Amino acid sequence: MSQGNFFYYLLELSAVRKMFPPLPSQIYPGQYMKIPASFYNLQTVDTPISSPRLSAEATCSLNGIPAVWRPTEKAAPSVLLFPAPEGDAQHSRSLVDGLVAKGLNVLTVRPSGDTLAAFALQGADICTAAMEFLEKEGCGQLFLFGQGIATLPAVHGITEIKTGLKGIFLEGSVLDYGAWLEKICNIKGITCDEYERVILDAMEDITLATMIFHGALDEITPAPVAERLQADSGARTKHFFIIPGGHAPDKEALCDVGGEPYLDAIREFINTACGINTWRQRRKKVRPTSK
Repeated sequence: MSQGNFFYYLLELSAVRKMFPPLPSQIYPGQYMKIPASFYNLQTVDTPISSPRLSAEATCSLNGIPAVWRPTEKAAPSVLLFPAPEGDAQHSRSLVDGLVAKGLNVLTVRPSGDTLAAFALQGADICTAAMEFLEKEGCGQLFLFGQGIATLPAVHGITEIKTGLKGIFLEGSVLDYGAWLEKICNIKGITCDEYERVILDAMEDITLATMIFHGALDEITPAPVAERLQADSGARTKHFFIIPGGHAPDKEALCDVGGEPYLDAIREFINTACGINTWRQRRKKVRPTSK
């Protein structure tokens, strides 16, 4: 099954489940695609900005979904962040603070939905709305950043949106939905063999610059398994980094574990993708072209 149809396959499974509820003795893959009720239940937690030197935040709406906007400079590149759904609010705050400190604009959005299909399919609509928002703000080029299970809408967004995006960051990607439910949500006995194929098939269709971070101690998707993301990626420019001592993004902020080298790698990657690191670009800064 091709990646282009797989997210819709998830949606169809969900529809079948609703139309024909299974008997107790029956098993339908679609029933296992339901999202835990705890998804993003911490999104309203009000955590103060960690440093008074960082820019203030504002709320906005992306396709009807609340988002948080942390601008730096209008011409700076922007990051659309899909945070780990079960992570503490401070985890995403740490990452946003770090990205803003590196001179990047950040939009944080939390998709909704009662199934993984609905959750994933919002990715493309949110990306389109984000690009329209950034265009009105006069901001720079857009990168996607998906954490944990929220790599799903990020991956769907970048495979559906053909223009206007520069690259994607994947952090602590989940390749085993059943393991994630058990270890993060304490929901046991559920398996979904199709889920891994969703992500890996999608990776083949991603041709834009890709950077992958993964905790060395991730209990949900072991680091050696996560390396398949890079192996299956269709991107010509791709990097895979193991964060020593790092766990799943639902449990801790990998940016806190990786420290400045982690944030510097992100900024360097973005600079390269945007052409800021090129010899021609640096030459323009040193010796402006005469008119």
